[in-house]
Amino acid sequence: MKKNALREELSNKCKDIYKNFKQDPEALVEYLEFSARFRNYSHNNRIMIYAQRPGAMFVAPASAWREGLPNAESKPLSDTPIYIKKGEKALYVYAPVIQRLYQHCNSAEQPRRWSFLSAAEQKDYKTNPETWTVGEALRFKLVPVFDIGQVNCPPELLPKIIGIGEQNATAAQCYQALKEYAKTQNITVMEKDLGSVSLRGLYRIGENTILINSLFNDTQRLSTLAHELGHSALHYDMSTAFSKSQSTRELEADMYSLMVERLCGLETTDARKAHLQDSYKAFEAEQMNAPEDKRISIDEVFDGVFKRYNDSAAKIRETLCKQLDNTPIQASREEIHNKTTLPTQNL
Repeated sequence: MKKNALREELSNKCKDIYKNFKQDPEALVEYLEFSARFRNYSHNNRIMIYAQRPGAMFVAPASAWREGLPNAESKPLSDTPIYIKKGEKALYVYAPVIQRLYQHCNSAEQPRRWSFLSAAEQKDYKTNPETWTVGEALRFKLVPVFDIGQVNCPPELLPKIIGIGEQNATAAQCYQALKEYAKTQNITVMEKDLGSVSLRGLYRIGENTILINSLFNDTQRLSTLAHELGHSALHYDMSTAFSKSQSTRELEADMYSLMVERLCGLETTDARKAHLQDSYKAFEAEQMNAPEDKRISIDEVFDGVFKRYNDSAAKIRETLCKQLDNTPIQASREEIHNKTTLPTQNL
């Protein structure tokens, strides 16, 4: 695609997004959350990346990926090249470039780039440079970049680049235990490349299936599975799920997952804490704007989550202890048992 046509296409996509902000305030919230990942980019480039790949997390030129993402001191993050996955299409952003502009002293024409000079003018400049004025101008040009979900980035580098968990033996075994627990609930758990690291996991109601992003490390993988199990426990059919707003569903699943992580004897990930905070803010805003007779109190949310958690905690704990008994890792069955305090209903 020619650059002018590409510019026009990207411009139209951005205009459509701005129109959508006016019609759907939730879209603006989503964009602001997205923008937080790209603090070093201009607003113009943020909206362009969002228009092309809403799930983008970290972008870089193909050359930077191949060189292992060198930092300001030219020290690469990766010892091996990182390549673009087959079939992936580039995203485009504007990058500043300094252009040299040439003007003959006797010419009334505007300064021009070297490629716009005729062969005779280029020869004259090389022969008589003192008769030419050379200036510089800042310009912006479209350059191709690729998101981290479009490259074969080694999983061990992901925490350093975007922070999606860390390797942890206890978390890895607890994750396997939760998969075993899911089986007892007739839920299939699968790891899959979901195309973007911004999509952590997914619970498919009709299929009773949970997908976990295969790019995650142990702690984030466990946190995501606990969250999706929360959806399966609280939003197990269409009528139950869609009788509640998305913010309520996410808040409930976050609450459930935090308690499951503590049941495992592990600290909650920073990503889960942030997601819970965002979910709670969205829930509060939604309730303030709802008609008084339609509002849901936070106590009602707690009651529902605690009930479902209490129904499942004993079985989860049993599965955890069985898994840990069979594996020589950091935690023991006694530690899991002693760290567990089941929440009670509000009095």
